[in-house]
Amino acid sequence: MRALLTCLALLTLAVGAPARADFLAEQIERVEEVTKAERAFAAETKEKGFHRGFIAWSTPDAIGFLPHAGNFHKALADALAADPSLAEKPTPLRWWPNYIGVDSAGELAFDLGPWQIEGTDQAGWFFTIWQKQPNGSWKWTLDGSAGKDMPANIPPDHGASSRFVSGVGNIADGLKQDDLSNAGYATKPAAEVLAGWTKAAIASSNVPPFIPSSEPDEARRAAAIADRPGPGQTWTRDGYGASKDGDFIYTWGHVTAPDGTYYLGHYVRVWQKYSVGPDGWYAMVDLFHK
Repeated sequence: MRALLTCLALLTLAVGAPARADFLAEQIERVEEVTKAERAFAAETKEKGFHRGFIAWSTPDAIGFLPHAGNFHKALADALAADPSLAEKPTPLRWWPNYIGVDSAGELAFDLGPWQIEGTDQAGWFFTIWQKQPNGSWKWTLDGSAGKDMPANIPPDHGASSRFVSGVGNIADGLKQDDLSNAGYATKPAAEVLAGWTKAAIASSNVPPFIPSSEPDEARRAAAIADRPGPGQTWTRDGYGASKDGDFIYTWGHVTAPDGTYYLGHYVRVWQKYSVGPDGWYAMVDLFHK
């Protein structure tokens, strides 16, 4: 029900009434597909261990941050080949979906959710991009950290809220918005850059992420914004992926000191096409990790 109410609010102005009902039903079904994939991924990792679980559920070119962006699927496969005993090691890592967004064609999705290490006080948040495969299954194609938290603050596994995308966009225009954000971060305080993204999920390294809701936690949003580099750094995009309709684009890149000699961390963003015209883009997720 929470997902349904969220989606109805977001789609009221974007889609006509008859089309909205059909679109909403399709999107709810797609969210359920991603939710099931995330849970199956977590269950297989619990049973078979970190390496085998993450390899089985990732695309061959899946991106991870090591700390630089790289082929995480290959890195795990190489590590397992070099030390087969890794396949025998169980993992106490547990996680579940919490905030999911899908594109209009149902081929890309993101999930921002909590994780914790059983038996310890270690907990935090993850961020994953999911991609639908030709056989109809889902696999993750980008994965990384989305902030720290305390186990007592982690939300229980009561299902995920949802965000749906509806529209057609030009990928080049979406990437221009990403470039504008990078230029903004290089010259302005993060709070000024993010001032307009009131419904964007914002995640940073050392604090819990801000997730938009009907009653937003502004203190949490402020903390996530404050836990970022100040102006004067260089933000560079390293890659991107996009839906075929161009309404959902995810980007990733790195942040360095102005002379490029000191690596400060990486960013990941998800862009949504929300209105007609080259400027009609909105950040759904803005993540920075030191």
